[in-house]
Amino acid sequence: MDELLEHVKNTVIKNEIDDEIIILNVGGVKFETTRKTLIAHPETTLGKLFDSKNSEALKPIHPNGNEYFIDRNGHAFYCILEYYRTGEVLWSDDIKSKEFPVSKHALELEIEYFKIPIHSEKRVARNLQQSVTVIDKFCDGLIRFINEAINRFVMKVNVTYRSYGALSGVSPFDNYENGKWFVEFEKQGHGLLSNEKIVSAIEKRLKNHFPSIKVTTERGIDYITLTMEDYLDMDSLVDNL
Repeated sequence: MDELLEHVKNTVIKNEIDDEIIILNVGGVKFETTRKTLIAHPETTLGKLFDSKNSEALKPIHPNGNEYFIDRNGHAFYCILEYYRTGEVLWSDDIKSKEFPVSKHALELEIEYFKIPIHSEKRVARNLQQSVTVIDKFCDGLIRFINEAINRFVMKVNVTYRSYGALSGVSPFDNYENGKWFVEFEKQGHGLLSNEKIVSAIEKRLKNHFPSIKVTTERGIDYITLTMEDYLDMDSLVDNL
């Protein structure tokens, strides 16, 4: 009976400790969380620091208090704490502002300091999905481009991307309004067309819409050109005249 009571007592104490509200004063910016949130990631700096086994190493600002000072980037710590809460590091150029003055490099320094495992399965899966989405959007643009060529009875078109991230052009009608859409891929276009498997996937997708299409690539020192031709079945077109 005594052992059971002792076990229950220890469990209650542990739960109280885990549910303890923790105030983290990071470079003068204060954040509130719970010990349970931090120790849920024991492989990280804070996960180890706030483990009950290391309670003696913790030094609160005030004796017996729950506020701890960490001399790090307080603005970047917002993203670090979100990892403990969600399992993901949330950062984007879109949220960078005067109120949130954090560069990608600054955040990377904090990720390294706090030992955040950024290559989690969720992140890998999300990055993969983003890559698939980029390829899908690229194919959709090509399909619109070819349809415009068919409307003009143009039998051969190409798109060229430079290795240094610049769109060289779409031919033979460079003033094609929807061609501006390809500018969105000026940083990724060369990489997409450099990958033979991706080019094969693009060709397969295009053949679903244009069965007779021929797709080839031409590689130069600093450019890659994707050429598409024979997408309009002229024999069938003439037979139906």
